Amino acid sequence: MRYIVAELTADRGPVLEAVRKDGRALQDAAAVHEADRQLVLEPVRLHGRALQHAAAELQADRKLVLEVVRQGGTALALCR
Repeated sequence: MRYIVAELTADRGPVLEAVRKDGRALQDAAAVHEADRQLVLEPVRLHGRALQHAAAELQADRKLVLEVVRQGGTALALCR
């Protein structure tokens, strides 16, 4: 997503599609998406480490933290 026009990274649809394909795409999304719980859950399901690109309140979100734990907890240090 790094090379996608900024307007597209602000649009939820293309961002959601990108994070479903590659969880690391969340780091390149517009800041507005960091607090979008459903959008953040998609990449966290793929790669728990994607949680580091979420808003602080989502890093403490019970469902997201449990998803990280389910994956083995290697990204648990990223949770608040």
